[in-house]
Parts: sequence; structure tokens; C-alpha cells
Amino acid sequence: MHTRLAGIEHDLPRGAPPLKVDVARLVELTTQSKPEAATHWSTCKMAAELGVSAASASRHWRANGLRPHVVSGFKVSRDPKFVEKLETS
Repeated sequence: MHTRLAGIEHDLPRGAPPLKVDVARLVELTTQSKPEAATHWSTCKMAAELGVSAASASRHWRANGLRPHVVSGFKVSRDPKFVEKLETS
């Protein structure tokens, strides 16, 4: 049985650190492009493109108010500084 500091050090969390999502790239891809052979980005395609989980892609879409699957209310912005403006607002 470990005690004191040695016990705490032994019980530290293990595993790989969480992956960081490049939010600027996610927003840029979502608003400025479409995936090959598709009408809009799916969580799986976006996750594969960014190298993260589908849940992470979905979580960041929700956090940024993006809904690429809602075609009737979603338009691709032609503003080249869209991502910059979104990040500062």
C-alpha cells in the first residue's frame, strides 16, 4: 500500500492527454468549404479531417453556433475574414 506523497504520485491520472481541436480550422472548413462528394460536413467527416472524435467536432459546432446540416438556414460565407471576426465577437 502506498502512503503519503508516493501514494498520490502513484494514483495520478494516466493515459494520453486530450487532443486539442483547431477551432479556427473547424469554423473555416465548416463555413468556407464542403467535403468531397457531399453537400455539407458531417460530424464523422469533420472529425476525420481534424483528427479528433466526432463528439469533439459536434461539441465545437454547438459552442460556435454552427449547424451545417441545416441547409435551409446555412450559407457559406464569402468573407475571407469570417473566422477572424467570429473569434473576436
